[in-house]
Amino acid sequence: MLCPLTEIILENTVFVAFTGRELNITYKLEVPANQSSDTLTCFDPFHQQIYNCDINETAALPKTFEQSLELKDLKSSGEYSCRYKTAEVYWFLLVRGEYEKEENMKEK
Repeated sequence: MLCPLTEIILENTVFVAFTGRELNITYKLEVPANQSSDTLTCFDPFHQQIYNCDINETAALPKTFEQSLELKDLKSSGEYSCRYKTAEVYWFLLVRGEYEKEENMKEK
């Protein structure tokens, strides 16, 4: 019999945001039964911590936590990541300037 694994699930793995703006990413964290509490931590492409969230322990049953990762004042494109215990997830974020948004709107 296989043991259930801790898993972080994102709604997508590629996101686009505008410079200086916010981005909310919904995630699910599936945690097996009888796990101690710990912290979900996320990092930018430069390995700087950008988010953390304390996750409570689970009792006799597995638990799914669904929350929103709130990123503010975005500046950097690249590969971002989140980690909780042994689970890890990666995603790519493209940060574009407002000027690019305006130019694309004019072309249409």
